[in-house]
Amino acid sequence: MFTATLPTSLLLLCCLLSTVSAHMSIWHPSMYGVGPDWAYDAGPPMNPIGPGLATQDEWWFRGPEARALPPQDGAVMELPAGGSITFEIACHYAFTSYGYATSVPGSELDACPGSNAGPYHAGDPESKIIDHNLVSGCALAIADVDDISKVTMDNLAIFSVQHECVQQKMTDFEVPARMPACTGEKCICGWFWLANNGTANFYMTAFDCTVTGSPADATAIAAPQDPVFCKDDPISCTKGSKRPIYAYNSPSNVPWIGNDDRAGYHASWSFGTAGAQNDIFELPTLPPSSSSTAVSSSSTTAPTSSRSTILWSSSTADEATASSVPTTTGVVGRPQATTAASIPLSSALPSSVTSSSSAPDPNTSSPSFPPYVVRNPKVIWNPKHHPVANTSTIPSAAKLQKRAITGEGSVESLALDRRRRERRAKRQRHARDFRQGR
Repeated sequence: MFTATLPTSLLLLCCLLSTVSAHMSIWHPSMYGVGPDWAYDAGPPMNPIGPGLATQDEWWFRGPEARALPPQDGAVMELPAGGSITFEIACHYAFTSYGYATSVPGSELDACPGSNAGPYHAGDPESKIIDHNLVSGCALAIADVDDISKVTMDNLAIFSVQHECVQQKMTDFEVPARMPACTGEKCICGWFWLANNGTANFYMTAFDCTVTGSPADATAIAAPQDPVFCKDDPISCTKGSKRPIYAYNSPSNVPWIGNDDRAGYHASWSFGTAGAQNDIFELPTLPPSSSSTAVSSSSTTAPTSSRSTILWSSSTADEATASSVPTTTGVVGRPQATTAASIPLSSALPSSVTSSSSAPDPNTSSPSFPPYVVRNPKVIWNPKHHPVANTSTIPSAAKLQKRAITGEGSVESLALDRRRRERRAKRQRHARDFRQGR
């Protein structure tokens, strides 16, 4: 019979399929926890971690024994920036290209060959129909350190998400195009998966990795934040760099919502974008000269334009006086040195104008401006510059009519009158000095 020619180990494996078919792991020479010939004295890497482990040391990258078993022959998985990698996910390495049972029908796709194919821990185990709504999703994370003992929750960030996982053996993961190169000889990466039904299973397998083809202007990955449950409020989902989901053991970074809303790498838990996570990087900073030029040029045009491009700080109106200049802000939100061109409008105005601008006025200010910024200020009548207004006599109607006809009282005539009065006063001073013998 056919079964008589199978190796004894394969016969034993077939007997265990019914109990382990839903337990998965990635399989690659760069993974931790396996020795030569795929021996795993630290425990089967496809077994779930927990639940209920009380300390982080017990479950972190499958525990201290697995962390102590580095990759075989120093193997490192290459992550091509802007490209993708393929992992083999299976319930035993025997069903992978590294094993001895790859000739089993369906093994090219099925993560665990058997009577039915499809996702695991994601629906009815007896069904051959894949319910994509029940696939939990899995993810890859990276930490820019070259020693697994230096990986922490604060430097390990998700860089690739695969929503259709675990579904088949050959599983692709996209790598962000702006992925920065490792600062050391390598980085430490991890594969993460959680069961969507059945026992609360958590999986976390480490592997050595390195980034290739990183662009010269790549920036570092930002500090990761915890993902949150946001099924009913997508706006509240965690944006940017995110930590992996740590669940079912202690400590955990996600709450238990309910059996129908288990944590996973999908939209309900802040991982709505499949593939490369391109929003995880720090924002690039502009050179100081470019930033200063941008602020200076925008500030220079502000006094003559009602659409000022100055970005004001959040200081209050009480703090914005002639002696306190608000800080201008550059394009990326970094404080810039204040220049003469960036002084607020209120600092260059007379005190009478500054005080009168505290109350909102549709003719002097705009709701989009801080209350201390005056736009198109009213002209304040000053007797010093307009002597006619300082007289106590009120012109008669006839005189007003004469002024309208002759132009008397216009700006030009007022200037001429002022010069005449100055010359007359000068002649009077000279005559007085002559009489006094000076």
